[in-house]
Amino acid sequence: MKITVDEQTCVGCRLCEQACVFGRRRHFDPDASSIQVLVDANGDLQIEISSDCERCAAALCARFCPVGAIAVHAG
Repeated sequence: MKITVDEQTCVGCRLCEQACVFGRRRHFDPDASSIQVLVDANGDLQIEISSDCERCAAALCARFCPVGAIAVHAG
């Protein structure tokens, strides 16, 4: 599975981080998430996706993204 994020669509709400870590660890800790939403010095969003995401069957990050910025691709 491959997870991609359209950084132009992402609004930076970070719900993906919360959904990811809660689904994996049953608590809220965005620092432990496999997907990280970062803001650079210019205020632009940058999304980092861990290689752990390739083995994720739940893809809660995509399911809870309110703007549909996250896509899940088979294979």
